[in-house]
Amino acid sequence: MSIQNIVYFTLAITTLLVLTFSSLVPLVQSQEDEDDDNEEEQLPAGQVVNSKYLTITGVTFNEDDNQVNIAGTIANNSTDQSFTNVSIVGQLYDDENRMLTASSGVANLANLAPGQQSAFTVTTIIPPDEEVARYIVLPGGSAAQ
Repeated sequence: MSIQNIVYFTLAITTLLVLTFSSLVPLVQSQEDEDDDNEEEQLPAGQVVNSKYLTITGVTFNEDDNQVNIAGTIANNSTDQSFTNVSIVGQLYDDENRMLTASSGVANLANLAPGQQSAFTVTTIIPPDEEVARYIVLPGGSAAQ
C-alpha cells in the first residue's frame, strides 16, 4: 500500500472513529484560547483525540487569510512498539457543526521509536467565505513489525 493510500485510509478510519465513538470523551483534551484579551480574534475551539500509543500535545491553531495551520508535537508513548508513517489528521468544522474539510500531514519524523516525539504541521486552505468554529486533531500511524 502506498503512503498516500495509507494517509487516506487513516483519514477515513479516524473520521469514522470520531463520528462513531463519541464515548471516547476521557481521551479528548480541550485546547483553550490562550489569548482572552483579544476579543476580535477568537480562536476556534479545539480538541485532541489521542490513541493508546500516539499522543498529541502543544497544539496551536493559526489562520491567515484562507490558510489554516495546526501545529504541535506528537509522541510515541509505547515502551516497546515503533510506529511508521506517523501522520496527523485535522478536521475543521463551521458554526453549524458541518465539516469544512479534513487534511492530513506527516510528522517531521515519520517514524517514531518508543518514547520518541516529533513536531508536526497540518496545513490546508478553506474557501474565503468560510470560518472555522472548531477543529479536531487525531494521530495516526502504522505499528512497525
